[in-house]
Amino acid sequence: MNYIPPKLAMISNLTGYGRCSLAVAIPVVSALKVQACPVPTGLYSNHLAFPTWSHLDLTDNMQDYLEGFAKLNLTFDGIYYGFPGNEKQIAVTEAFFQSQPGAKILLDPAMGDHGKMYSSLTGAHCQGLKRLMKYAHIVTPNVTEACFLTGETYSEEGWNEERLGIIAEKLHALGPSNVVITGVREKDCYMNFVSENSKGQILTSPIKGKPYHGTGDLFAAVMAADMLRDVPLETSVKKASAFVGACIEVSELAGASEKDGVLFENCLSMLM
Repeated sequence: MNYIPPKLAMISNLTGYGRCSLAVAIPVVSALKVQACPVPTGLYSNHLAFPTWSHLDLTDNMQDYLEGFAKLNLTFDGIYYGFPGNEKQIAVTEAFFQSQPGAKILLDPAMGDHGKMYSSLTGAHCQGLKRLMKYAHIVTPNVTEACFLTGETYSEEGWNEERLGIIAEKLHALGPSNVVITGVREKDCYMNFVSENSKGQILTSPIKGKPYHGTGDLFAAVMAADMLRDVPLETSVKKASAFVGACIEVSELAGASEKDGVLFENCLSMLM
């Protein structure tokens, strides 16, 4: 009861419908006894897999928002960075990273899935994220994003430890000591490739249902909170995988729509 939670600045967008980004990451981080300090980069009515959406770009507000932290001399134990709204946001984020030299940083380079980049992003976003890699303690790209960042060729199948290890080494070369390539689907399993200081291994978990939107955000949120509580990387990956798997299973049993995202609210007690 006397525990003071570590503070995690969370830089990403806030999406009203579809269970993704800060809307799911904040409650997960809070359940894991970490203080969530959101830095919204944009407001979306719903996520981008829907045919239409409304968007309020907060790029021009980010500098003032973060200066509000600076005026109070606030320091953070960690920083979580997700979806890159635009190149200017990436530059503002880099300056914030530099202002918090004591913070551990988790970079979740949310750019796409199934070999395709999200419709609102370009190659320039990828280059900006590559520039941020040198600040990261942990990076958690899915296999599509890992290929974008390293120039490797994406494929829907045929992934193994050797191929993933090559990509992980290229990611390590950009700066981070801890790499987790997430959500590699192979037959009846999901594989996460975990590499600490260039020592890699595959951790597998059974597929429990459809590929729901927002599961990567849940996974990264667990990892970010555990990062600040000094949970070993392998243990954290296993926990995040089990949590996401349970969320998918519950959602599948309930008949939830893939676009609505997983019913993570029903599974938060797993983290407490």
